[in-house]
Amino acid sequence: MKIGLLLLLAAAAGCAGDRTPGQERVGDLSDRSYFGARGNERVSASGRTMRMEQFEGHFVWVDYAAPWCSPCNSQAPTIRELEAAATDDVVFLTIMTSDMGGYGDPATRSTAESWATRHGLDPAHVLAADLTSVTVPRHILFSPEGQMLFLKTGTMSAGEIRDVIARSVADWRG
Repeated sequence: MKIGLLLLLAAAAGCAGDRTPGQERVGDLSDRSYFGARGNERVSASGRTMRMEQFEGHFVWVDYAAPWCSPCNSQAPTIRELEAAATDDVVFLTIMTSDMGGYGDPATRSTAESWATRHGLDPAHVLAADLTSVTVPRHILFSPEGQMLFLKTGTMSAGEIRDVIARSVADWRG
């Protein structure tokens, strides 16, 4: 009974955990939205104001997370591993969607700082956003022109992420 209640609460709070295959999709190549963030400024854990356009010319893997989300916390070491091994054409970003309060409690620079420190991520690549209604963990790969190439809600292994990036880069370069 307690486990069922916890799962129900996690689902209601927007924490996806693992999802079944088929939750991923390839984006419409006319999509230049950066998932609604295009033009929006976000503060990084290092205190810099960032815009998604700064990463044009690079593939951008965005990991959406929240500190209260257990699957997000278990996903962070994978993101750290991939970020450390990334080539110059791929940038890894983590966007904190909310603070410890969950829905309606937007992430702040302090949220991003805490996440970057706790998980050993580059503070310049951990951003705070007011996206409390986004289900986490969520992963999106954007093309060098800002088009959404891949979207999945739920956790992913390092191998799955590497495969998506390799396949998408190869397809993009044709």
